[in-house]
Amino acid sequence: MKNLLSFVLMLLISLSAMAQGDAFTKGSKVINAGIGLPRYNYTNANFFPPISLSYDQGIMELGPGILGIGGIVGYYGSTYKYGTYKWGWRDILVGGRASYHPNFLVGEKHDVYGVVTLGVDAYSFTSNDPFFPESTSVGLLFGVSVGGRYFFSPKFGVFGELGYSFTYATLGVSLKL
Repeated sequence: MKNLLSFVLMLLISLSAMAQGDAFTKGSKVINAGIGLPRYNYTNANFFPPISLSYDQGIMELGPGILGIGGIVGYYGSTYKYGTYKWGWRDILVGGRASYHPNFLVGEKHDVYGVVTLGVDAYSFTSNDPFFPESTSVGLLFGVSVGGRYFFSPKFGVFGELGYSFTYATLGVSLKL
């Protein structure tokens, strides 16, 4: 067990030394524009896929990594029609995010991170079906996800995030400011 722990520690130190770079550091400012998979979908529904715009800024070194804060806005919509009945769903998110970027997972062109999201989620349902009344709700959304970025140039890259937040999975482009 002691040998395994020593091996893992040496591996993490080696990875940290190899991966030191500037994909995300204290002071980094990154905008992500993404398209995702909906948290819910209805068979045969027409949907506008979830789109989101998020911002991350590295604010401080924290342990063996960088702490970032930022925000996110997102929109998702869906409609379903059957005969004369029509149903519609809309979801809007406005929230804040905190991210953590471990040094041993950040390189010159790549960045792997974890994200916690807390926001206000406004959901509405419209219908002309008498058995399904229209409704609107506003609530808190708490999300946890992991993500990664790869930069093709010093300012432009792609990103992906998986987990539970506004979507289950998001892919898009990243721009460093």
